[in-house]
Amino acid sequence: MPCGIFSLPVSEHATHTARLKDENLPIYTVLVPLFGEAAIVPNLICALRAIDYPERELQVFLIVESIDHETQVALRAADLRQHMRVLIVSDGKPRTKPRACQYALQFATGACIVVYDAEDWPDLAQLRRAIVVFRATSKRLGCLQAQLNIYNSNASWLTRQFTIEYTALFGYILPTLERLGKRPATVVTQLFSAYRQGSNSSIRLIL
Repeated sequence: MPCGIFSLPVSEHATHTARLKDENLPIYTVLVPLFGEAAIVPNLICALRAIDYPERELQVFLIVESIDHETQVALRAADLRQHMRVLIVSDGKPRTKPRACQYALQFATGACIVVYDAEDWPDLAQLRRAIVVFRATSKRLGCLQAQLNIYNSNASWLTRQFTIEYTALFGYILPTLERLGKRPATVVTQLFSAYRQGSNSSIRLIL
């Protein structure tokens, strides 16, 4: 699949997203695979509820392995909105996030799909910004890469190293590759246009 990186200034994103009316937004499916992450469930639900997107157009799947009883208990105790649904993946190997997402896709009805990790805290307007990019670019664009960084940079030596790595990757390396017309080597948090997937789809980065 040919890959590319897309860069649109934040100010331009803000201008376009401000024009998006709720009634013109498509259904968005949010996939969140979880395994052994019961402790982070409250923060995850808080982050998902804060997303700036009409709930009637959101379909959130919290995907958990059948053997992960602790996370299942945490999800049952959480304050889930009507658009949030827990999916239990039957036991099997490998117990990976791609396998969990593959299971959840059979229930997805969104025109667009995003995959989040349990510890992610998405930008509030990220889904709207993705819609803007999908609508403004070629139909060959099938996947967007969201910009990432660490929120607890000063917590430890390790988090500082992650901050350096992510800042270099998303602030300098990937934008440089875009200017040079090269393909990115890393794709992490992905936002898909469900009806644009195919052998000729591209991957691009939102900055």
